Amino acid sequence: MNTVRRTDVRSQSLDLLRFPLALFVVAVHVFRPFPWLDDNAEAFPVVDWLFRFVNAFIVDQSVPVYFFIAGYVFFLGMDMSIKSYAGKLRRRCHSLLIPYLMWNTLAILYLMKVMLPGMQAVSEFADTQQFHLSLSNFIECYWDSSQGIIPHVNLNDNGIYPIDTPLWFVRDLMIMVLITPAIYALYKFPTPHAITKVILVFFTLVWAVRIPGLGHLSLLLEAFVFFSWGGFLSYHKRDMIVEFRRYSTTSFILYPLLALSILFLTPIWPQAMVYVKSINVIVGLFFFYNIAAWLVTKRHCRASSFLSSASFFIYCGHYIILDPVARRVFSITGTGGDMAVVSAYILTYIIIIGLLLGVYAMMHRYTPRLLRLFTGGRM
Repeated sequence: MNTVRRTDVRSQSLDLLRFPLALFVVAVHVFRPFPWLDDNAEAFPVVDWLFRFVNAFIVDQSVPVYFFIAGYVFFLGMDMSIKSYAGKLRRRCHSLLIPYLMWNTLAILYLMKVMLPGMQAVSEFADTQQFHLSLSNFIECYWDSSQGIIPHVNLNDNGIYPIDTPLWFVRDLMIMVLITPAIYALYKFPTPHAITKVILVFFTLVWAVRIPGLGHLSLLLEAFVFFSWGGFLSYHKRDMIVEFRRYSTTSFILYPLLALSILFLTPIWPQAMVYVKSINVIVGLFFFYNIAAWLVTKRHCRASSFLSSASFFIYCGHYIILDPVARRVFSITGTGGDMAVVSAYILTYIIIIGLLLGVYAMMHRYTPRLLRLFTGGRM
């Protein structure tokens, strides 16, 4: 495959990270109990270990890295003049807002396909009486799907999500972009450099404690912590390679050790493992970037332009097709034992990735203008 033509190690490392991190997000959403399964998947020992492995090594690792990178890139060469900030906003409208609206609209249309003649027989959701088709409900789909066209009780008190759930990252990143003048003022505030660090550490600790019941604020805390740390590094013109390499050995040792402790100790000491997970999310930021930088530096691996550019498409599109793909795979494999259920989960994962890569390739060839709208120009 063609490789991205960016020569510096930092850029190549970030490009190399995009596709694996997107795969992590898909894995988090695939390898979990599905509420419509007749049998409890966690009752199967191998499946239970698979879920625990994903939780220990993968859950919550991708999005913080995305926020950190976004903050770092946003503040590169930033002087916060009106012209500079307006230019950043204009570019983010193309790269974030338009794809956000496109994907969530597509998710709404997919959900409402059941209202078309003859579609009830092939739809996973056929009870049209539950639709609340008011303008306010449609608008809520873009912010909080629990108040959308199919209102439901949001059982997750640690966040609210748009109808295309993974796009909470894009939504909250847009909020971070809007408040960057305040973040920039924090960096420029006429106080000792250490005080800014203390403020950022304070918010990091508040996020790490994971106070229950905060709702959307918990997601905004995560966005602010990692976006502002990335921006802080960029504002002070710190080289990511130099800064992260200082902790490469530590991260290579700590990350797997902490993940293994979460894997084995969560059933015994779940409350403590919540805080261990927070620590490992931060360690993972160093771990994954240092792995990518090492691969690029040693020339063991180079970023594929196709996979790197398809990452955002996979990130945004997988949740829409997850349920129908999983239902059809499980209807074929059945749930008669560990191997059947594990095979169904793995097949679901592979099929979703393969389908989206195929659709991306077809759109890249035949409808590039439409694809640019869905990817924010990431082609």
